[in-house]
Amino acid sequence: MLSKRYKISSIIALLIGLLLLSCGGSGNLTEREKQLKISFPSREYRSFIWDKFSFINLNSENFPDSISFFLPIVEQQSIDMDNATLVEEISGWIDTLQFDYQRLGIERGTNLVIVEDVSASVGDYLRFMDNIIWGFLTMFPKAECEVSIIRFGEFAEVVMPWSLPENIVTFSPESLSYPDRGGSELFNALQLALDLTNQRKDSPCAILLFTDGDFISDQSTYGLIDRANRYKSSINVFMHGKGSKGVLSEIADKTGGIYLGQPSGGFSPEMVYSAARESYYIRYSPENKLKEGALHRICLIAPKGIKYRGEYRAPGTIPYAELDSRENERENDIVLPDLLLSTVRVPFGNPGNDELPAEAVSILDSVSNAINGDIDKGRISIKIDGYTCDLGSVSFNMLLSKRRALCVKEYLNHKIGDEVNFDVSWYGEMYPLNGNENETQRKVNRRVEITVDLIESDKL
Repeated sequence: MLSKRYKISSIIALLIGLLLLSCGGSGNLTEREKQLKISFPSREYRSFIWDKFSFINLNSENFPDSISFFLPIVEQQSIDMDNATLVEEISGWIDTLQFDYQRLGIERGTNLVIVEDVSASVGDYLRFMDNIIWGFLTMFPKAECEVSIIRFGEFAEVVMPWSLPENIVTFSPESLSYPDRGGSELFNALQLALDLTNQRKDSPCAILLFTDGDFISDQSTYGLIDRANRYKSSINVFMHGKGSKGVLSEIADKTGGIYLGQPSGGFSPEMVYSAARESYYIRYSPENKLKEGALHRICLIAPKGIKYRGEYRAPGTIPYAELDSRENERENDIVLPDLLLSTVRVPFGNPGNDELPAEAVSILDSVSNAINGDIDKGRISIKIDGYTCDLGSVSFNMLLSKRRALCVKEYLNHKIGDEVNFDVSWYGEMYPLNGNENETQRKVNRRVEITVDLIESDKL
C-alpha cells in the first residue's frame, strides 16, 4: 500500500513539476506577447476624403474681426501667394480683400523624426494613425531623406532607427514595438527625437508629432524650444481629436513648425504630406460685416488659374430665402454623362491582385468611352483612389492600393490621352465600405474609385 501511495505521489509531483516548468518556460514569451499585442477594431468606416482645393479648419468664431483657415498645397500646384487674390462674396456683393499669410512646410531633403502617440487616450484611432504615417511615407521620392520613428506610451522608444522611407514601408507597423499604453511620455519622446536630430547635424531635420493632447508642462516647453532652435529642427504637430491650441501649438510656432488640428472627419496621408511640404495659415477681416446667418463664399485665386474655396455662415438666423437659392447652383456650362455623375467603383476581387480583372477592364472601357464622347477634356479632372481589404499588413496594403490606383490611371491615360488632369491617391485598408468581417465584405473593399469632376469656370 505504501509503495502504491508513493508511486501515486511521485506521479502527481512529476505532473506538477512539468506544469510549473511549462509555465515558467513560456512566462517571458507571454509577457513579450502582452507588450507587443494590441487589439484593433475590425470596423473603420469611411468618413473623410480631402478636397484638395478647399480650405480646411476654416475658423469664423471671431467674426467679423477675423477669419482664418489652413491651406495645404498639393505638390504639383506650388502657389505664388504674393500675387494671389482673396475674394469674398455675400448675397451677390463681391469684395476683394487684403489678407495676411504665414508660409509653413519642410524643405525638400529634410530628415524626419516621426513621433507617434500610442497611449491609451488615442484609443481605437491608433490603427488609423499607423495607416496615416505609413501612407505618408509611401509618397516620398526614393532616397530623398532619412526617417526615424519613435513611439511613446508609458515610455518613449526608438522603434525604427534612421532609414530610407522606401525601406521603412516594407515593415508592418505592427512588427515594430509598441510601448505599454498605460502612460504618456510625450516630453521624453520629444527629447529623444531631438537627440536623433542631433545625430544629423550636417543636414536639416524636422520632427513630426502625431498625438491627441498636450501632455507637457509649461515649464518644460522652454528647454524643448531652445534645443530645437539650436539644432535648427522644427517641431510639427498633427493633433488628433478636438483639442484646443495649447503648449504644443506654442512649441510648433516658436520652432517654425506646423500645428494642424484634425479637420472634420480626420486626416488623410496625402493631406499630411501636402501640409508638411507646403502649406499656409491665412487670416483676413471681412468687409461685409452683416450677421443674421449670411453665407460668405471665399475664393483664393492664384496665378495660373489655381483656385481654392471655402465658405462659412455669419452668426445669427439663416434667412429662409437664402437657404435654397444657390445651394444647388452649377457654375459649369457642360454636363457630364450619367455614368460619370457618381463614383465609379473598379473591383479588384482577389487578395493581393494589382492587375486589372476582366470586369474592371469592362468598367474602365465604359468610363473612357464616356469621356471620349462629346466632352471638353480640358474641363474635367479624374480623381483615382486605391483601397484594399484588411488582409495583410498595413505597409503591404498601402503599397498594394498605390499599385492598383496607378494601374487604373495608366489604363485610362492610354485610352483618353493626356488632356485630362489625373489626381491619384491611395489609402490602403482605410475607409472600407463595410466591416471586413468575411470574404464577401472584403471583396467589396478591394477596389479603386473613380470620381470625375468639372474644373470650375472663371466665376467665383
